[in-house]
Amino acid sequence: PQGPVPSANPTVAAALTPEAQYQAAYALIGQAQYGAAQKAFRTFVAQYPKDPLASSASYWVGHSYYAQGDFQNAAVAFADGYKKYPKGLKAPDTLLDLGKSLAKLDQVPGACATFAQFDKQFGVGATPAIKKQEQQEKTRLKCGAAMLMIASSPAPDSERFVRR
Repeated sequence: PQGPVPSANPTVAAALTPEAQYQAAYALIGQAQYGAAQKAFRTFVAQYPKDPLASSASYWVGHSYYAQGDFQNAAVAFADGYKKYPKGLKAPDTLLDLGKSLAKLDQVPGACATFAQFDKQFGVGATPAIKKQEQQEKTRLKCGAAMLMIASSPAPDSERFVRR
């Protein structure tokens, strides 16, 4: 059977269960309808900030920016998502992609600091695939032992990524 028709329309989305609303928004990602997906996931997070899927929804907001090459807004969205859901299901992915976004913005020290935070928080707990990607990024960026000192700094803050 067919599931709900994906919709970024908040009125339609509000009529769905949280799970169905999330799945409808996720279907938009699969169709590369990133703008509509952003709107749908933002609506989800606003309506259900404490739902177990809110961390994932927040992650997909950042991912949709990243997929469109908007690394500035991706960094802000990932930092916001990590700040709101530091222990969420998608927290490791969020930190990984925050670091990748910062690297795309030529903010290598910030990217390396983010990866150090990743190691500190998720080192052994991250899935092998996510850990492998993080290690590849650190190697590519030449994040060295000097960055370990930064690992004790506070969690990434989206205010650092907003252009003034």
